[in-house]
Amino acid sequence: MKEPAYEKTPDIALNLPPLLKVTTGLLLLIIVGFLVWIGGSILAPLVSSFLIALLLLPLDRWMERKGVPRGASIGLCILLVVVVLASLIWFFSSQIVGFEEQLPAIEKRATVLFAQLQKFVEARFGVDPKVQIDYIKQGAEKMMGSQGGGVFSGITGFTGDLVTVLGIMPIYIFFIMYYRNFFEEFISMIFPRDKDKKVHKVMDEIETVSQSYLVGLFTVIVIVATLNTIGLLLLGIENALFFASLASVLAVIPYIGIAIGSILPMLMALVTKDSAWYAVGVVGVMWFVQFLEGNFITPKIVGSKVSVNPLAAILALFIGAALWGAIGMVLAIPFTAILKVIFDNVDGFKPIGFLIGEPPADQLPKPKRISKLERAKAALELEANKAIDAVKA
Repeated sequence: MKEPAYEKTPDIALNLPPLLKVTTGLLLLIIVGFLVWIGGSILAPLVSSFLIALLLLPLDRWMERKGVPRGASIGLCILLVVVVLASLIWFFSSQIVGFEEQLPAIEKRATVLFAQLQKFVEARFGVDPKVQIDYIKQGAEKMMGSQGGGVFSGITGFTGDLVTVLGIMPIYIFFIMYYRNFFEEFISMIFPRDKDKKVHKVMDEIETVSQSYLVGLFTVIVIVATLNTIGLLLLGIENALFFASLASVLAVIPYIGIAIGSILPMLMALVTKDSAWYAVGVVGVMWFVQFLEGNFITPKIVGSKVSVNPLAAILALFIGAALWGAIGMVLAIPFTAILKVIFDNVDGFKPIGFLIGEPPADQLPKPKRISKLERAKAALELEANKAIDAVKA
């Protein structure tokens, strides 16, 4: 095997106290987090492209083994992603068109419900309906006057950014996959030669964790969409497939995604059904599916590959939202899992990797079971102690 042209640096060990190592690691994380926040517009699509590239690697390798040139195989992989995304966009667009056809009936029903709400407010709080309408108009005019331009420009800016991101991501994916051996060699150059096996082991674990999470996530989305659709159809909710699919896609945001997705079908039930119990039923279905997803479906499908404890996952969601918004929440869990793989293999960061992982089974609290014999023995000892205290007194 030909030796590389570069010469690796020797392994320099820093003999620092454990507390100082952890403190240094946390400070480094804070600095990196600040840099990530500043460069979010560049890093968010790059990280997303990296995860998609990892997901497509098995398919690309399979085609290369069949004799397809790397550039052509990568192009076919990207084309597959484009077809899937286009199909999803077509599906949701067709569902929205069908939803728009029902808007007149929904608007009529909403008007009746609003009138009933006005009467309730008037009877309960003594506020005249005209005063209520004036208050709503003033609030709307104030919001549109002070924030309307900002909202419009924000929507326009978001649309422009989305188009830019969708245009640049295929390029990122192509070059990440095409030059993957080059990047692996670069990472190998950073570390001493005797660490080569460990470095490649970490890279393999990162690839495995990412692929396991993404494939498992897509499987979970399909299962959750099916369960939501069945529940909403049983309740007779209009556009059940659309609402169920939307809620399942929002499941990419752990813990709160399905809860957010339940708002629209709940409102639909309130507007189109004669009883508010249908809305309660919608919430019950969505929350029951979320319970199944969080406690059985996701743990069973994703498994222990993404071993991040719930507290660390929730903190990762908030940090991701603060750094990169919605896309940050989507990337939070897989990115945290990747960081855990790295932390578990770097001496200075092992305590942090342990902290964000699942606790060992032998350290979880277990309920103490007391037999009837032990309870009877404890009761006899208590009575004996009382008798002894009485004699002494």
